[in-house]
Amino acid sequence: MTGMTQTIALASSPLVDPLPEVEAVGRPSFVLRPHDFAHWEAAFETAPDHTDLVLEPGDYRDWGTCVIRQGNRAGHRRLVRFVDPAKRPWERIGDEALTQGFQFASGASHWAVHGLTIRGPDLAGSVVRRGAEHITFDSLLIEDVDRVNTIRLVGNHCTVQQCVIRRAWSPTHDVIAVLIAVDEEPNVGNRVLDNEIYDCGDGVGVTWDDHGPDPYQECLDLVVEGNDIYLTEARHIQRATRIYATAENGIDIKAGPRTRTQPLEFVHNRIWGFRTPEPGSAQRSDGAAVTIHRGAQRLLFAHNVIFDCPIAFHEVVRDLDHPVEGVGKVTDPRQGDREVTLRSNIISFMHPYNPEDAGAILRTRLPFRLERNWFSHSGTLSALPKVSPTHDMFMNNVLHEDTPLGAAVADWKAGSNCVPPAADMRDVLIERCRWTNPGLVRLRSAVFPL
Repeated sequence: MTGMTQTIALASSPLVDPLPEVEAVGRPSFVLRPHDFAHWEAAFETAPDHTDLVLEPGDYRDWGTCVIRQGNRAGHRRLVRFVDPAKRPWERIGDEALTQGFQFASGASHWAVHGLTIRGPDLAGSVVRRGAEHITFDSLLIEDVDRVNTIRLVGNHCTVQQCVIRRAWSPTHDVIAVLIAVDEEPNVGNRVLDNEIYDCGDGVGVTWDDHGPDPYQECLDLVVEGNDIYLTEARHIQRATRIYATAENGIDIKAGPRTRTQPLEFVHNRIWGFRTPEPGSAQRSDGAAVTIHRGAQRLLFAHNVIFDCPIAFHEVVRDLDHPVEGVGKVTDPRQGDREVTLRSNIISFMHPYNPEDAGAILRTRLPFRLERNWFSHSGTLSALPKVSPTHDMFMNNVLHEDTPLGAAVADWKAGSNCVPPAADMRDVLIERCRWTNPGLVRLRSAVFPL
């Protein structure tokens, strides 16, 4: 606390992979330079199976996508990394190893990619295929990719951490910074930690398997923690008095757990700056910080800060069925509540930037459980009535008196929630932009000590 103003400082996720191999002395390594080989296959043919590949500065993009097939044993991870780990790539532009994307084929395991730069356009992106596992992408700079998702995790137990991913966008289709992809079998145990993701089509996506035999296949044990996901004014479009964006959402979720009760976790993230896409554009969204639809369920959002958007959470009713080519219509086997919990989040300044914007904290059809959150300075708390026989469950939340209840008036419990006088609310300082420009933003009168 600073006087009466609370400060929420950046902290590292406890789940971050420490990568002790990067600083280890005496590891077998094979140093690469751009003129040494014509393609990655030749480099791998020359490097022994126990060595790291260490890249000197230069442009390796002519080598094509780095395809890795080898599996390593747990405890004997191999690295593809920049020669000097002292600085991250966004701190040394011009002194970098430029590469195309990485593809980890089925069977690849226990690898880390560290400290490299992937710069578009016309790049293949990076993907961990089904059957690959335990891959870590650490401290990468990925920018100006315009064709595909920058990192796609289909394999299990992989981590994207401490990266800067920016300006990944296309005028004709979605480009997602980090995509967790369900493909014919459950997607298990992936991590998206402490990244700065900005000016991308979507920040983090969890996609369902809409091309497989079961579009409702599950995603399990996912943690998305400590990320800055935002749009700058470079992605905003001014049309007279209206403001649109060439982007969609911060987080877009279409899958979740079905056989387990442990929810997917979205914690300690900061999301801001989103707007509704311009009418007629390829983007389809209402500019929500978080969108929940399709097969998504069992989700926990805790200790996040969401501000300066038209909507915080947009959730739609479940799909009754989904057509699958060669199969017919596949019915969602789990109708009912989505089991979404919002706990200890600060959500403020949800504005109707355009007449079609809701300016709502919740634009939801199925009920949420809301515990000890702070809501303020928004068009309404809840924009839509529920289509379920049950209601939202509100417990020990604070609502600034300038934000009307809206459709939540039927289930807001005055005895366990609080609407304090505006004069009793307190400012909160949020530290953000972890890697490129750390600083504080003040959310005025956004919290109240419970």
